[in-house]
Amino acid sequence: MLSFEMPAVVVTATRGARQLRDVPVPTEVVLEDEIRARGVVRLTDLLTEQAGLAVVHEFGAGLQMQGLNSDYVLILIDGEPVIGRSGGTLDLERLTIRGLDRVEIVRGPSSSLYGSDALAGVVNLITKSSSRPFAANANLRYETNATADLSLSSDFSSGMLSGNVLFNRYSSSGYDLFEDRIGKTVPGFVDYTISSGLRLAPTELTGLRASGRYVRLDQTDEIGLSFNTGSAPIASIGEREEWGFSAGIDQRIGHRLRFDLSSYVSRFTSTTSLELGDSRFDQRYGELEIKTDAVVGVTHLVTVGAGVSREAVEADRVIEGSQTASAGFVYAQHQWNPMRVLDLVSSARLDGHSDYQSRVSPKLSVLYKPSSRVRLRGSIGSGFRAPSFQQRYLDFRNPIGGYQVIGAAGADALLESLLEAGEITRLIGKAASGEALKAEHSWSFNVGADWYPSSRVEIRANVFHNQIYDLIETQLVAERTDGQQVFSYANLDRIRTRGVELNVGIEPADGLSLQVGYQFLDTADLDVLEAVANGSVFKRENGRDRRVRKDEYGGLFQRSRHSVTGHLRYRVQPIGLTASVRGVYRSRYGLFDRNGNLILDDDSEYVPGFVLWNVTFTKSVTPRASVQAGVRNLFNHTDRDLIPSLPGRLIFGGLEISIN
Repeated sequence: MLSFEMPAVVVTATRGARQLRDVPVPTEVVLEDEIRARGVVRLTDLLTEQAGLAVVHEFGAGLQMQGLNSDYVLILIDGEPVIGRSGGTLDLERLTIRGLDRVEIVRGPSSSLYGSDALAGVVNLITKSSSRPFAANANLRYETNATADLSLSSDFSSGMLSGNVLFNRYSSSGYDLFEDRIGKTVPGFVDYTISSGLRLAPTELTGLRASGRYVRLDQTDEIGLSFNTGSAPIASIGEREEWGFSAGIDQRIGHRLRFDLSSYVSRFTSTTSLELGDSRFDQRYGELEIKTDAVVGVTHLVTVGAGVSREAVEADRVIEGSQTASAGFVYAQHQWNPMRVLDLVSSARLDGHSDYQSRVSPKLSVLYKPSSRVRLRGSIGSGFRAPSFQQRYLDFRNPIGGYQVIGAAGADALLESLLEAGEITRLIGKAASGEALKAEHSWSFNVGADWYPSSRVEIRANVFHNQIYDLIETQLVAERTDGQQVFSYANLDRIRTRGVELNVGIEPADGLSLQVGYQFLDTADLDVLEAVANGSVFKRENGRDRRVRKDEYGGLFQRSRHSVTGHLRYRVQPIGLTASVRGVYRSRYGLFDRNGNLILDDDSEYVPGFVLWNVTFTKSVTPRASVQAGVRNLFNHTDRDLIPSLPGRLIFGGLEISIN
């Protein structure tokens, strides 16, 4: 029998400490040493180079995992959620990776432990915790487009008290791919991050902790305002602030029982100032949670947790200007080792919400270890994503664009008032009422195997299948007498993503390592797939309409069918030199509909496949100082019309000074 010891730290996959090889769900960890060798400074750059992950630029740089959009990926910092999404996307450019100990990535539904937004997976940024009396780092990096990153960090440990502090300044002049247009493709900005954490251990069984984080961004640009006689520039000033504070206490009772009480508050504000007026978004979030770990017998570890949260939004485009919502949750997890070669982990979570139906999310994971060189794992679970504030309460009218969007909670009342006032020519569809708008939910499974044929070779494979129901989509519900269209939200579609992930790691010699990752991805809107099979979807070709063939349907937009990543690292220890070469390949993917049938079915709708190469060299000058130089997008691949997020070749250099 395998007996448990109480975990000293919390990790993402099971909310309890486990060795990476013994985690029963697909999980990977990027350590600080690897982050430093790559020479990346923002989370966007790091995750772009991870196998099977794609960074998609819609309302910011969002993470796509197992073919599911960033709406379904939960981003955490030390286990606490990062708020402030735009159009469902949490912009990864907001997050510095300075001061991190590691980044943990869990693939597959994790709602049984983390609730909403964890339908596709979880990314957790773990900050450093020190065991050294004192350490300090200073990093300075300069890159093309006057992009500069300055970071000062320190961590310490003295008796019962330990802590860390970080200051980061990230700025750029931006870049412009369209010189004939007003404004830059990406405007200049200055971004500040300040964070700190303290931990006090008055006894061996008691721990107190507190941490805080503050981020501010200032951005200036010009945008073009169109008139009948042409266009004119107007100034645009953007400001973004976010802060978060968490505090907690963990108490052990003997070696079999542990309690953890935590609280977290956060606020995100974004303001855009134009000569025509200001637009403001203000989101506040608070959560209180208690968790208990208990060892039962010698083979069972039971985790039970419960908590409450409250969220509020104030915005110019929200019904009545502000809305609030509250939620409660309870979850349980059972880890059982009936024998040394078998681990079973079952979990379930109940989420109750003031604005939509309660949701139960179960999950079962199995890890089988037939030998020290082989790991077989499988999991099946349900995930969910709650309707966003925008989907419930948005109230936005664009007279220039000729449309109006209203949240589901206010759609019925607004449509009725417009009908009574004679401003509606016809109703086209029925919007979901506030109570009828359901949370999106999924059933997913992952089956994989790890093989370690030798101490220098690692081969990992995973097969996944995700099927999402009640997908919330924008729906045309009415036309106004002035010709404008009215949109709202409803649960409509079913989508499917499935594929294979393969990762191979080899260390052919001391100091030399090679990692290659490949993902095959197949996606589909199941309703569209049925319509194509039934012959009810058409496209226009050579002036005539014809039915779309099944082999022409390309699935969901923004998904590459094939993607490959490679990383070669060579460390010459005697001279303190490390070389890192990374390549990222994405096969073609659909960008937008061109022929008017709203699906991906024509070659003209695809972005061609491409390869990006990044190279970094790091050289130790003294035991306390090192220099770094490198190139991102080495061969200067650009496509200004289809991929404006690629600025071209970027050359950088940096200096790091450490004191231990």
